Amino acid sequence: MANRDLNALTPEMKKRVERWLKKCAEHGIDILITEGRRSQARQKFLYSFGRYGINRTKAKVTWTMKSNHLTGNAIDFGFLDNGKFHYNGPWDTCYDIAEKVGLKSLYRKYKTDRPHLEFDEEWNDDTPEWARDSMKYLDKKKIMSNKRPNDPITRAEIAVVAHRIIKHLTK
Repeated sequence: MANRDLNALTPEMKKRVERWLKKCAEHGIDILITEGRRSQARQKFLYSFGRYGINRTKAKVTWTMKSNHLTGNAIDFGFLDNGKFHYNGPWDTCYDIAEKVGLKSLYRKYKTDRPHLEFDEEWNDDTPEWARDSMKYLDKKKIMSNKRPNDPITRAEIAVVAHRIIKHLTK
């Protein structure tokens, strides 16, 4: 049986999911968490779909035996409309909100597992909200690390950042 208890998630994942749910509600989006932390036995059962046993003829449900659900760092979700569950909701808006609170969608990267969100390890909760998009962008471009976002910067570090910017602009 699916575990939908947010308390079973890691404390940091729970905090991010709660922020995400609140922001989704502010956008008028009613979310139902369909699954959070999974046991190894449940993961094995879900993995059997489309592969072996009595579930071999059914569609695949999961793509790995090493899911982040096992550690409490992933959730699956859908939408509620007047109390009725469905999957026809504003996915992109939900993903946009998720990225702003430290969750990531595998669907955006792999075009699979649409209702899945997981803990974004590259996210830094210490980064002030007004700087998050810029810090994440610079980290992704390898111009400046997203680590230690509130520490003072030395002249040597400024030189490295400036050098990386110049290299990036002259590619």
